[in-house]
Amino acid sequence: MLKGKKEPLTFVVSVNNFEVLRKNLLNSPVFAGRHPHRIIIREGFSSAPLAYNSALAEAKGGIIAFVHQDLWLPEGWDKRFASEFRSLEERCRLGVAGCYGITADGVHAGHVYSNGLKRELGSIGRPREVVSLDEIILAFRKETGLKFDPLMPHFHLYGTDICLEATQRKLKCFAVSEICLHNSVAIKRLPAEFWAAAEYLRTKWKGRLPVRTSCATIHAGRTRMALLRCMDAFLSVKGMTPAKGERLDIPSHDDISY
Repeated sequence: MLKGKKEPLTFVVSVNNFEVLRKNLLNSPVFAGRHPHRIIIREGFSSAPLAYNSALAEAKGGIIAFVHQDLWLPEGWDKRFASEFRSLEERCRLGVAGCYGITADGVHAGHVYSNGLKRELGSIGRPREVVSLDEIILAFRKETGLKFDPLMPHFHLYGTDICLEATQRKLKCFAVSEICLHNSVAIKRLPAEFWAAAEYLRTKWKGRLPVRTSCATIHAGRTRMALLRCMDAFLSVKGMTPAKGERLDIPSHDDISY
């Protein structure tokens, strides 16, 4: 840990569309000019955990931030986030920090603007301890020994899984209120891959459930999870979920508020 000094971050991103990466993450002000940060790009992996563990083995240390390719980080975000991260380390045994998560009592913590939902999520304030973090940003130090579960399928809910792994090691997880922009698209319903990941979590962590996530609550009972999936499909058919939208072409400060 670097106390009282600027600390470069290592950013890890799993990519399936380099144009999205170029217009969003790499277009972020934190990467303008001669920035000090390292970016590790992974492509061609069948799941986020496999991609991220590959990058984790290559990373040298320090704060490692695993981020989405369609994330846009405003000017100064890196310095503010690293400062909050180090402050949390001084207060507790920190495991994972992110920008959006859910507390044990269901409070949406952190601060992010979702283009897909066309609104801000979370709120301005101090970091909040959470039971799960959204996958748009997951940051921890290699020294914690944390790794992503290589058996976790696809690209969903690995943020919840690694938070459960962290708390099992008596490490805490926090959502930090430093706003960023997730340039996502709206979806009508959660994909089959999400429910496959949910079923894996249900089986793996049955003794620790239920646990809230940013998309749904994972329950121990198979029947209850099946009902949740049916409800998601019903709301989609009835038009009660957002219609599919488009990403912002080139995100900017004008697209978020503080």
